[in-house]
Amino acid sequence: MKENELEISFYNFMRAIDNQLRKFKKDKDEAFILKDFDMAQKVIEKEKLLNLMKDKIKDLKKEFNIIFNNETDKNKIQKKFENNNKNNFIKGKRTREEEFYIPILESLMELGGRAESKFVIAKVHEKIKEKLTDYDYITLPNSKKVRWENTARWARKHLIDLGYLNSNSPTGIWEITEKGIEFYNNQKKEL
Repeated sequence: MKENELEISFYNFMRAIDNQLRKFKKDKDEAFILKDFDMAQKVIEKEKLLNLMKDKIKDLKKEFNIIFNNETDKNKIQKKFENNNKNNFIKGKRTREEEFYIPILESLMELGGRAESKFVIAKVHEKIKEKLTDYDYITLPNSKKVRWENTARWARKHLIDLGYLNSNSPTGIWEITEKGIEFYNNQKKEL
């Protein structure tokens, strides 16, 4: 393995850790919203451990640079990596929008048919997190949004197009329609 490849591997690993830390932050925020303080505490402990690991990896990278007297320009590596992954999207790696349809409808049913998007998103995450991949937790390029949340919002738009969610709800509010309730109930019968 070339020195440059090792440098890129360090960069990719640190990026994956940062993505996981962002996921933990979202999980912690959701736990606080849902007043699940035990879950929030567990996430905080995981964050601490992951930050310790991150520090160890930084130390290993310093040792690597000392051993190889690595003069690699970090910005060159980052630009090369980002150019190779311009849209940061690999077809087939993200969870499909269709996987979000029933969890969105079910969450709205549990929330009384209408709720603020952040509460719906939190419930949807609980229902779908087992299906989500590491790729779903990557932050989108030029955005602070995590891929799975973006996919959920696109799924919502398609549910509106299908008439299952109300298109006239106030901004930030998701609302199921009668057609959506009927569709959800039919789907539950089939399962």
